[in-house]
Amino acid sequence: MKHIAAAIGFVAVAFVSLAVPVWMWIRPLVCVIHLVIVESRKGNDDTDEDSEDDDAPADDKTEAPA
Repeated sequence: MKHIAAAIGFVAVAFVSLAVPVWMWIRPLVCVIHLVIVESRKGNDDTDEDSEDDDAPADDKTEAPA
């Protein structure tokens, strides 16, 4: 019975000791890929209500009447 517990403990320690360095390398890559995707969508997104159409004539109401 002690051999089974030792084997389970060895597998758990080996998994954690391999998973932590792999996660430390994969997580920044996932974050960078996510930021690239978000920024590329932000540049191509024309559905914002705040964005103005560049082809539309500008209503310049800041000038004083002459």
